[in-house]
Amino acid sequence: MKKSVKVVVLMLAALVLGYYGYTAYQNSSSLKGVVHQDAVSVVKIGIHDIKKTLMLDALSAPSYYYKNSGSSRSKAKDDNKASTGKGVELMPHNLLFFTMPDVGNTLFTVFKIYDSNDFQTFINNEIAGKVRTDKNDGPEGYQLAFFKNRNIALAWNSEKLAVALAPKIENQSVVHVFEELLVGEKTISDTNHPLLSAIKSLEAHVVYTNGKGVSGLTFEDGSAVLKGAHQADSPFAKEITVPSYANSSLSFHYDLNLTEASIKEEFAKRLSNLPFFGKNNLDPSKIIQPLDGSLSFSIAGRTVQKDTAITYGYDDNFEKIAQKTVQEKEVPVLHLDLGLQEQKLQHYFSEVGALSENGIFEPFPLYQLKLVEQSSRAGFSTEHDTIVPQQKVSSYFFNVQTDFQRLQQDLAIAQTQELFSVLYNMRVQAWQEAENEIQVEGNINAVEDHINILSQVFFALNKKEDPAAKEPEL
Repeated sequence: MKKSVKVVVLMLAALVLGYYGYTAYQNSSSLKGVVHQDAVSVVKIGIHDIKKTLMLDALSAPSYYYKNSGSSRSKAKDDNKASTGKGVELMPHNLLFFTMPDVGNTLFTVFKIYDSNDFQTFINNEIAGKVRTDKNDGPEGYQLAFFKNRNIALAWNSEKLAVALAPKIENQSVVHVFEELLVGEKTISDTNHPLLSAIKSLEAHVVYTNGKGVSGLTFEDGSAVLKGAHQADSPFAKEITVPSYANSSLSFHYDLNLTEASIKEEFAKRLSNLPFFGKNNLDPSKIIQPLDGSLSFSIAGRTVQKDTAITYGYDDNFEKIAQKTVQEKEVPVLHLDLGLQEQKLQHYFSEVGALSENGIFEPFPLYQLKLVEQSSRAGFSTEHDTIVPQQKVSSYFFNVQTDFQRLQQDLAIAQTQELFSVLYNMRVQAWQEAENEIQVEGNINAVEDHINILSQVFFALNKKEDPAAKEPEL
C-alpha cells in the first residue's frame, strides 16, 4: 500500500514538474524571433497565463460561469469554428507588440505560420476585396496586403506573418520594417536582451517596457491592477494646478510638459499622422506652439444645445424657399482645457476658418464645442454658458478617475450600457517619485468582487439579446 502511494506521489510530482518545465519552455520560446532588433518598446500579453487564471476562476465560481456562458455559447462556437484551418498561430503562449523608432503611431506584431498552404488559403478567402490589389506582391519572397482603410498592413512568407496597426499606415516605412523582419531576420533571439528580460521579470497578464522601466496589468477577482516604474527623459512637476468641475463622472488630466521647442516639434510630428488634422486643414505645429502641455478633460452631466436646421419648401407661387427650424438635443457636458503659454490658439482657429462667428469649433462633428480663451488656458465646452472651474493642486502629473454608472447616464450611449453595467470605477495616477523617476498605479473595479474582472467584461460584451424581451413584430 505504501509503495503504491509513493508511486502515485512520484507520478504527480513528475506531472507537475513536466507541466512547469513545458510552460517555462513555451514562455521563453514564444518571445524569440518576433520582436525587431531595433524596437523601442514592447507589450506582452500573456495569453497562456490569462487562460490559466480564468480556468481557475471558473472552478471557484461554476454557477456564475454556467449562468453566463449560455449568452455567449453560440458566438463562442462560431469563433472556434472560424479559428480552425488558418495555418497561423493567432493565440500563442505570449502575444508581443512592439514599436519602432522612426515609425510613429504604429504597432507591429509577428505570428508564426505552421502551415503555409492553409494560411494562403485563409488569406485568399478572408481578405479578398478588403485590400488594395496593387500592393499584394512584395519583393524578396514575401507578400504584402494593405487594407483599404489604411490602418492595417500585412506581410508574410512561409514561416511568419507580420502585422502593422496604425491610424494611418505609412507604406514606405512599414514595408522597410516588414522586409527586415521577414527577409533580414532582424529579430531578437536572446531572451536576455534588455527588452525581453524586462517583460520576463514582471509577473503580470499584460506587461509594457520601453527599456527604461516596466509596468504590469493583472486581472484579479473584481479588479484590474496596474503598477509600474519608469525613468523619464525630462522631469515632471512635483505639484500642478488642475481645473476641476463639480459632479464629474470622468475626469482626466495629463501634464505633457511641453516646455522645450524640440519636444513640441516631436509631438506635433506625431499628431500630423492622425487623419483628423489633414482632413480639417489644421497644422498641428501651429496648435501645439502656444500650449504649455497641460491637458484636462471632464464629463459632468448633460445639457441642451440648440441647432438651426435649414430645409427647403415652396411658397404659394411654387418657388423654392429656405426654411429655418431650431432643433434642441441633449448632449453630455464636456470640458476640454488646454494650458497656454500665450494666447494664440483662438486667433489661429479663426484664421483657418475652424471657428464660427459664435466661437463654435466646427471641425468637431458630434457636438457644438465653444472655445473660450483666457490668459492661462483655452477651454472647449458643450456648455456655452461660461463656467469657471475650481483650481486644485495635485501631485499627479497624470490622473484619470471614472464612475462608470454615472458616466453611462451622462453619455447615454446604448453601445456602452452592457460594458459599464459590470464596471464600478477606475482610477489611474502617475507621479514623479524622484528625479526623472516615475511611479504608476491604478485599478479598475468591477461590480462582482468574487469574479475575475476579465470574465465579467467578456460576458458583458458577448451577452445575447433575450428574444423574449423583443417587441412582437406587426
